[in-house]
Formats: sequence, structure tokens, C-alpha cells
Amino acid sequence: MTASDRWADVALIKGLRRNATVVCMEETELMVIDRRDFFANQMDVELKREFEYRFTFFRSLQLVSSWSSSLIECLADRSKAEQFRHGRVVVKDTNDMGNLIFVARGLCGVFREVDLTKCKTYQRLVKQHEHAVKGQCVEHPTSAWFLIDSLQQGSTFGLNEYLIPHRQRDGRSLSLISQSVEVLRVEKTCFDELVDTETLKKLQDIQKTYPSDEELCAVLLRHNRWEEFKHGVVVDVLAPCPLRNLGTMPSA
Repeated sequence: MTASDRWADVALIKGLRRNATVVCMEETELMVIDRRDFFANQMDVELKREFEYRFTFFRSLQLVSSWSSSLIECLADRSKAEQFRHGRVVVKDTNDMGNLIFVARGLCGVFREVDLTKCKTYQRLVKQHEHAVKGQCVEHPTSAWFLIDSLQQGSTFGLNEYLIPHRQRDGRSLSLISQSVEVLRVEKTCFDELVDTETLKKLQDIQKTYPSDEELCAVLLRHNRWEEFKHGVVVDVLAPCPLRNLGTMPSA
């Protein structure tokens, strides 16, 4: 459901004039329900219940505690609740995201795929390793995924750089992956219209930037060195130990 769909629901339930138009971008099959049947079958009850849920959630957020009930109502009207099972993609590419994400329940991971071929530190290590094992065919990964942040109930995504000038913002592509989560999506333009001075002050506390790709590569290298060290210790400890003949397992 898009923002236009949500406004159509609001107009129908609240008896307001429709102020949005839905345009099909491809061949579409629709089912039309007229106003009388809509209310006769109490389809408005579920929509009202969903609205109450969204309103209660936003009303409980400290970030927008200074907003009046009418502003919270507007925010709830123009939001959409979505549930995602564990491992499902919430946002594939945050650069294509025109909305804000509010975590209502559960957890959501922020992931970054790093192109290791562009990581100078990693490439230096690869060359050193290839020189050490000259003549052997060794394959090295060309990319790696990093979990760089975890969003839990009450967290937001899309506001961490809200006060940072556009030219200084992190333009890298990130992905949001569900760890069993329910989120509310709100168009950023809606938040821009409603935000007040007190909320802008609160946003100062949540402004943050994520580690650079080079910093993430450094973490990977430290992890790999630790894994190699552990493997070396195991080999050194077990090398002097003779293999024992454990015999055969007794038959049942």
C-alpha cells in the first residue's frame, strides 16, 4: 500500500474529500467495493484498529513527545505498518528509500556489502599472502557483508543524518534485514512538514555516521588474523598427539 492508498482510506473513514490519485504503472487488476458495502461489512473496523495501533505507537515515542495529538494523528494517518519474518529484506538499498523506518517491535539489522577489491588495506594483505604461497592457487573473497547497526523497538532509520548537510552525508548503499520485525514507514516529506524545534533538538542526540569501508575491512582483517591464530594453536597442540585407534562402534 502506498501513501496514496493510505490517504484514500483516511478520506473514506473520516468522510473527507479524497486528495490523492492512484496511477497504475503496469497492467493491473482491481476489485472495487462501493462505500455502502464497505461499511456494511464493517471493513472500517479493522482500518480503525490499525490506525489506533499506529497512533499509540507514535504517541509513546520520546522523539515526538512534544507533538500535539493532531500532529500525531496526521503522522499515524500517513504511515504504514509492515511485518517481516526473520531474514527477509526490509530495504534492499537505502539510497532508493524515500521514507523513514520506525521499529515498532522486534529487531532489524543494518548491513553493508563492501567491495574488497577497492579496500587498499585488504588488497595489500592479499598480495602479501599470494607472495608467501607463490605457485599455489588461492582464491580470495571479493566482497563481504558487515552488520554495522541493530535497530530495536523504538529505533528509527533515516534520521541519523537528518541534521548533517547533504554534501556531508554517507551516500553508501545499505540494506535493512529483518530479525523478525514490525516497522512503520513514513514518508520523509511528511516528517519534514510536521517536525518542530524541540524535535530537532532531540535529533542532535541520535546523529551518527557508520564506519567507513576501510574501517570495516580492518575489522575483517583482525577477525581473520584471530581465526588463523586459533587454528595455529590447535594445530600446534594436537600435532604431538598420536592418533588413537578408537576401534569400531559396537553394533546395536
